[in-house]
Amino acid sequence: MLERLDPTKLSSEAARLKEFLNERMIGQRRAIDTVVRAYSLNRSRLARRNKPILTMFSAGPSGV
Repeated sequence: MLERLDPTKLSSEAARLKEFLNERMIGQRRAIDTVVRAYSLNRSRLARRNKPILTMFSAGPSGV
């Protein structure tokens, strides 16, 4: 069943997510943009259903 998607709601959710991540992840603009893009694709149902939303690898200052 398809439900109607509100583009303004999707864009405001993505903007809030980007703002939230920018406050907590300093110097990671590309990573944040990638996460927000994956989130937006998934919420708009344009992503493939049988694939993961996003796969990430995070390393801290110690390289771990």
